[in-house]
Formats: sequence, C-alpha cells, structure tokens
Amino acid sequence: MSSSPVTLFGHWICPFSVRVEFALAQRGIDYVVVDVPPRAVRPKGFVVPEEFITHSPKLEVPMANTLLIQFPFSNGLKRNSQTRLCCLPMM
Repeated sequence: MSSSPVTLFGHWICPFSVRVEFALAQRGIDYVVVDVPPRAVRPKGFVVPEEFITHSPKLEVPMANTLLIQFPFSNGLKRNSQTRLCCLPMM
C-alpha cells in the first residue's frame, strides 16, 4: 500500500484515531493515514479498503498496520515479521 512502515486506517472525526495519530507523530514514527470513516458516519457507497476489511475484525477505526519489524534475539539473530495492531475502543 505504501513505503511507510506504518499505515493508519482512521478518520479525523474519531477521537481514537486522532490519539493514535498524535502518538505516532509525537514519537517520530513515519506513517501514512488512509481515510476510513467510522461505521456510524460512513457514507453509502463508500468503498472500504480490502486490507482494512481483512485485518479489522469489527470494521472499525483506528487500525494500524506495521509492514516490517525486526526482533533481536538473545543469540544475535533477527527475525522479520509482519505485525498488525487493531486498536478498538472498549465497549
């Protein structure tokens, strides 16, 4: 989707998305925002990105997708992993 290490699926109207975006910016993490309105305000006919549908169990924002993370092991080896983080509000 992008060359940035983090893709944030969110929307300015969602306070949880704004918090995640603020935290990423504050920590200096490069990210790209894909605008996905919350389900309650999503217009009819809005096409939700396929990656968002695949990895967000409740189809709600925010969802952050990290493309590549290297984990150092005690033996000095590194393992590459694709990690997805779904940040969903507590109900």
